[in-house]
Amino acid sequence: MSKPAALAGAVALAGLLAVLAVTLKPASGEAGRLYPVRVGAKWGYIDASGQAVVPPKYDRAEPFSDGMGRVTATVPGKGDRIGYVDSLGKEVIAPRFIMAGDFSEGVAQAALQYGKFGYIDQRGQFAIEPQFNTAWPFSEGVATVLPGKAGALRIIDRAGGTLASVEADRVTPMRNGVACVYRGNASWSIDAKARKLADVRGACGEQFGSGLIPVWPDAVWTRGRRNLGYADRAGKVVIAPKYDQADDFHEGLAAVGSGIWTPGGKGGKWGYIDPTGREAIPLRFPDPPAPGVRGIGPFSEGLAWAGDGKKIGYIDRSGKFAIPPRFEDAHPFQGELALVVVGGKQAYINRTGKVVWQGE
Repeated sequence: MSKPAALAGAVALAGLLAVLAVTLKPASGEAGRLYPVRVGAKWGYIDASGQAVVPPKYDRAEPFSDGMGRVTATVPGKGDRIGYVDSLGKEVIAPRFIMAGDFSEGVAQAALQYGKFGYIDQRGQFAIEPQFNTAWPFSEGVATVLPGKAGALRIIDRAGGTLASVEADRVTPMRNGVACVYRGNASWSIDAKARKLADVRGACGEQFGSGLIPVWPDAVWTRGRRNLGYADRAGKVVIAPKYDQADDFHEGLAAVGSGIWTPGGKGGKWGYIDPTGREAIPLRFPDPPAPGVRGIGPFSEGLAWAGDGKKIGYIDRSGKFAIPPRFEDAHPFQGELALVVVGGKQAYINRTGKVVWQGE
């Protein structure tokens, strides 16, 4: 492989890994989901057995969300356009949108021209007409939009009606009836009508998993550490701030780390706590040697990736390796498969650790 081709492959792989790292969603109700793969310069989809379902014909293919896969294709005379395929591999919405997001709760934000977002249904028809400068996905029946190029954000319902306005830079998706609002250096939690629930200083979580979010109450460094803990919906700190890194709860456990912020990032250990603050899996997993690779990840489908200091495998809820460490990088299971890097190549493994597909 030439150096340019190798570089292009690395960039594409990094992009897919980044997408999976930030789009962890419950896999329930998505039986038959497909998985994006890159073959040469094109993208297609495989099924859980590793068999090709959609041949590599797209310029880009994204992980499935809400039963749909977002694809990008070059349309003659128009350039890149976005469409969608379903779990059978059928292109149910032809690439025609200049910008579009993943489906969530049956709709996706999409635009036929810049600065005119609406929401489409799974037939590709606008359920909410294009009218917003920017739009974010629906979650728990509401979504955040920016009507113009500047001004207050709005929280809308499925009919497109405004429930509330909020002066903010960003509002996270609603989770368990709560969202986090960021404006400048301040952050606070709100309900679906933008009613303030509590001030949340420092790091405000995205999920409110188990009713808790990671927070940084003091918003100061102490002996080189961030001192993260967890707060409830009312903003009360219920798990003492003593960790250098604290992630959202997934499947009842949250990944935490201590000693992470040391010179060179060496010597840190990772583990998991339950909603009471008990260390359900002791902090004993070190960071892998690869730059930018985390020591452990969130639980998904009953498994979480974790490192032994050299390679990465997957542990179960007891903390034991269900899949031995042998990967250079790994990401959460999405349905039946997980994306990993083995031997410098992108691959998908099943829950037994078997490689069902491997890239070039």
